[in-house]
Amino acid sequence: MGNKRKYIFLINTVGGSAGGQLYLSAKIDWLQKEGYDVEVLYFDPTPITIENLKPFENGYVRNLEFRFALMSPKDRRETFEKVSTDWNIYNEIIIESFSIEMSLWGEYFASQCRGKHICYFLCETYPSNITPSIREFLEFKLNQGLLYGITPKSIPSIFPEADGDETTLLAHGCVREAEDLPLPGGLKLKEDAFTVLSIGRLEKPYIPELWEEVKHFAESTGINVNFIIVGSTKQRRIYKRLHSITETSPHLNAMYLGEVFPMPKKIFEISDVFAGCAGSARMAQKQGIPVISVDANDHKAIGILGETTDSALYRKEHEAPLPLNQLLKVIYNERDRRREERKNYKTEKTKFDFSRHKEVIEKQFKKEYYPVDKVRNGKLFTFVYGSIKKIGGNNLLYAVKKLKQHLS
Repeated sequence: MGNKRKYIFLINTVGGSAGGQLYLSAKIDWLQKEGYDVEVLYFDPTPITIENLKPFENGYVRNLEFRFALMSPKDRRETFEKVSTDWNIYNEIIIESFSIEMSLWGEYFASQCRGKHICYFLCETYPSNITPSIREFLEFKLNQGLLYGITPKSIPSIFPEADGDETTLLAHGCVREAEDLPLPGGLKLKEDAFTVLSIGRLEKPYIPELWEEVKHFAESTGINVNFIIVGSTKQRRIYKRLHSITETSPHLNAMYLGEVFPMPKKIFEISDVFAGCAGSARMAQKQGIPVISVDANDHKAIGILGETTDSALYRKEHEAPLPLNQLLKVIYNERDRRREERKNYKTEKTKFDFSRHKEVIEKQFKKEYYPVDKVRNGKLFTFVYGSIKKIGGNNLLYAVKKLKQHLS
């Protein structure tokens, strides 16, 4: 039979082209070269846009959308049996989960197949209301050396005693190459305007304040601004709120492009500045465009990436929060010089190094598992959703959740 190895990802969705999907895409390529059979399990059927993720479309599992503690032992067992039909032929099984809720399913699956479960949370911020039982589970994974975040501040934000460097894995793949493609439709640029670019899912917490700052810059200076917005959201409430920011200013020419993948080089070439954080900020920096990085926690500007700061996600202790509109003024006043300098800018191809990930995969592991059946949701959540489930089972629970998402 040989040494057959399986690697299983638990992610909310394989659709779209956000940071999680880009990382997933890059890591799958690497794992397959390493000889792993890869499987991806998800619950959100957003259309798949990244080519090498399309073969995993059949990994949809509806029950993964529900909180693990809400599912009965029978539900959990049936879910495991549905996804694990061929797992018994493998000598080694690794499970990697991308969120706190998915990690409970990941630990349960690992306990059933005697595999290793790595919690690798790709979120930029964590909820403040983690229940005591979930905290206890996460502490168990921390002590196993199987709890990781995307920055040295990630896991210590939950456990201050955790070693930030030891609990960090870089999410390779989030910074992709822009390609020689035509500009997307919907771009109607005003001539002689200052062009600001924003890329990111519209439900990200820092987005409203960023947009308000762009609007404030335009209105306080009287400068016409082309505001190119790349990103989308399924939540109508968020879209309406954001649209109300941009529609009332005569100096702001907002262009909503939705999701764009792959990203055309020309979209950076026509922009004077990028404002945002994380992988999209690094991508813009690679294209030679001035980047104002924003802190994912306090939503204030950190600085100009590569010039006054090297932080793309969280500010360092010595870095003071800055009003983003002030940095826009700095870039605007220097835009002629910066445009001239960019004419000779050459990008370097990104290389992904998964050696640290390989260390985590191969590190010694005692086959001990947390009893996730002990994990509990908050009392109010348990009462509301438990009552719905008692009335109509999982089908009603699923219908109510979809209705809530539709109305949000």
